[in-house]
Amino acid sequence: MKSKFEIPHKASLARQAGAYLREGIRKGLWKKWLPSERELCEELQVSRFTLRAALKELAREGITKAVPQKGTQILISAITRRNRSNLSVGIMTPDRLTDVRPHFSLWISKLRDLLLKNEIQFHVFEGHHLFEGSIEKRLKKLLTQSPHDCWILHRTTKPIQQWFLENNIPCVVAGTPATGIDLPFVDIDNQALCLHALGYFYGKGHREMAYLYDDGMTGGGRIGVKTIERGLTHYSSGPMRTSTFDLGSSLEKCLRILDRILKMDNPPTALLIGSSFKCIATMSHLQNRGYKIPEDISIICRDDDYFLNYYTPIPSRYTIDPTNFAKRIFNETMKVVNREIITKRADLVMPDFIEGQSVACIK
Repeated sequence: MKSKFEIPHKASLARQAGAYLREGIRKGLWKKWLPSERELCEELQVSRFTLRAALKELAREGITKAVPQKGTQILISAITRRNRSNLSVGIMTPDRLTDVRPHFSLWISKLRDLLLKNEIQFHVFEGHHLFEGSIEKRLKKLLTQSPHDCWILHRTTKPIQQWFLENNIPCVVAGTPATGIDLPFVDIDNQALCLHALGYFYGKGHREMAYLYDDGMTGGGRIGVKTIERGLTHYSSGPMRTSTFDLGSSLEKCLRILDRILKMDNPPTALLIGSSFKCIATMSHLQNRGYKIPEDISIICRDDDYFLNYYTPIPSRYTIDPTNFAKRIFNETMKVVNREIITKRADLVMPDFIEGQSVACIK
């Protein structure tokens, strides 16, 4: 088979081989599977070692997947089969990227890189002004002025998600959609995470636990609250009593809620905190009040950000790789861009648990 593209030269062979394969997939040269390694090595005039390095890069980007005994599967359909050019993706978020958690800005940056590598433009629409006033009027104006092949809805409200659903606007939710909203989405597995936290605290002897959150209005936030409220009541050594508290968006409310918790008749000995920022605020406030962590109160943070490594004691927490999360968003986005039939609406990611220094056993 004669190549339609320029064969790689010796410099950066693996990178150029990857670019060749990526371009071939984009142009629809191959359908569902790449040719065999032997055929590709002959066509690109590279060694099998170089080819496998290129294939590994494509797999990391979520473009292909190695299937044992079968070969290399193409995960992304060739976008030019629809005879379209100048493809673009837009992301809508209420927070300015300069103000969001570092984790959010990291995966959004990684997503931008993946899209640009596939020659897909990426545009960010940020700010609370997008969510004010008449939702229908504002969204119609926005989509008329800035049409995109797919929208990514990040931390959006139920009315916005409902509008996209009712108007058949191609989109993916970064997070869990609101109740009753049937849209494809990628999120952490909030239920599994909260059950793990409950079991972990229980195993350390804690029987009074509270969940402190500030995202109860999101789909994932509601799942976490309901999971904690159900608690662990089936253990033979005694039930775990749980409570949930909305810390709100301001530091002042957060500190008021914390003081109220400390004055409870049976205050919790363990806290699961729903954001890295509120985790730092909570730990600082408790220490200012004379409490020792973890001797007096054990803490786990539901989210992760790099700055938590610089706090003492280092918080135990859950983490997901922003590159992996971006790749999952990218895969779902490409399905929407290619107008594929999406049978599985939810892509749930179970975070890894980092055991820090903020949890102790009850003596």
